[in-house]
Amino acid sequence: MSTMPLFQTKVARVSYTRHITLLSLCLCNCISFADRTVIGITILPMQKEFGWSETTSGIILGSFYYGYTLTQMPGGRAAEIYGCKRVLILAVVIWSIATIITPIMARISFSALIVARVLLGIAEGAHFPVLALFLSLWFPSSERGRALTATFLGVEAGTLIALLAAPWITEVAGWAANFYVFGSLGLVWCLFSEAHLASHPHQHPRISEEELQHIVGGREAKPRGTSGLNVWRSILLSRSFWAILLAHGCFTFVMHLLALWMPSYFNKHLHVEMSSLPIYTVLPQVFNALISLAGGWLSDMAVQRGYSTLSLQRMACIIGFSIPAILLQFFWDVQNPTVGAALMCGVIGFIGLSAKCGHLVHLMDVLPHNVASALGVINTVGSIMGILSNMFAGWFIQEYDSWGGLFSILGVVLWAGMCMFLVLTAGTKPGTITGSTSSNKLSTSSTDN
Repeated sequence: MSTMPLFQTKVARVSYTRHITLLSLCLCNCISFADRTVIGITILPMQKEFGWSETTSGIILGSFYYGYTLTQMPGGRAAEIYGCKRVLILAVVIWSIATIITPIMARISFSALIVARVLLGIAEGAHFPVLALFLSLWFPSSERGRALTATFLGVEAGTLIALLAAPWITEVAGWAANFYVFGSLGLVWCLFSEAHLASHPHQHPRISEEELQHIVGGREAKPRGTSGLNVWRSILLSRSFWAILLAHGCFTFVMHLLALWMPSYFNKHLHVEMSSLPIYTVLPQVFNALISLAGGWLSDMAVQRGYSTLSLQRMACIIGFSIPAILLQFFWDVQNPTVGAALMCGVIGFIGLSAKCGHLVHLMDVLPHNVASALGVINTVGSIMGILSNMFAGWFIQEYDSWGGLFSILGVVLWAGMCMFLVLTAGTKPGTITGSTSSNKLSTSSTDN
């Protein structure tokens, strides 16, 4: 049986600039999520050192999203105006510095720590809108599913690295060393990307003409003459936009909570020692990466064989929401860490399909040229969900001491997200690999960067 290469080999033999761009974006995701995730481990020794309650810890974990909310829309629009590369490198410099100063701020005062976390969120807020614009500019529509999945491998990798390394670093050098190590990696990434990234394919000095034509020829035609006000009016009146917005809001409510509270669940509820935490927290992320990679690969293969993109995206949302929603109902009586880890592997493993093969890919199909601005709005809602979910988790555990009850509520949230996406995308004309336009695709315009 023949296997399909990650990207078309004819172009790949000529030049590899989009592959290097993909690698750089994947590494950026890795660093971003390591920087934001590491506090999920360090919060345990920090709680002991500073005497914080669960509610206070929830405020600290959620404070990142206060800043994250502020720059989603401005960050995406800045990338469309000034270029992806410039905005992304500036963001990484700022969030790396914010990570490095976190231990210093924590020892100054609780308020100073909140400032550092908010600053981290402000800088990282531009990340995903810029990433989405990079992918829409650098990859033809037939490769975006795999490209998005590949970049999201960095998300899992960064989370895995933080969960694996943080307990060891904490035992060897103390919890503060985690922030110094992971923050410094971001500055190294900036040096690499300054030399190898370009905002737009035609700006890259080493791209071949064949690869440039492959990228540009496989993108949707860019409509002209639509004013910015009319673009936003079209976006806000689009059923697809609201389907993505509501689905992503439910997705982020669950994922932000699980990402930061999973170590506490295993440590405090199932009594797993700090040194053993990686065994139980890393496996779910591995399953997430493997299932998402397989899903993206199979989805793009199906598209290339003529299956409708919308049908595949709806199926990804059904699988990505329903399986975790069912599994979340089985946490009530879990007392064994192995059973808890197995269930969490299913939850974290399948939930990523919705974003990486479902609603976020749908966004790039319906708004390919204004994806950064649209994703800015969507991620703003996701950031608000991150604030609410972490505050809610801290309050719920302190008030009711019921992890089973908390996870059951998350299951209901996922069912709601799946139903809203399916209802709002029902009846729309699916796009295909041949470039036919779906009925809900919007007329937009923006300046290539």
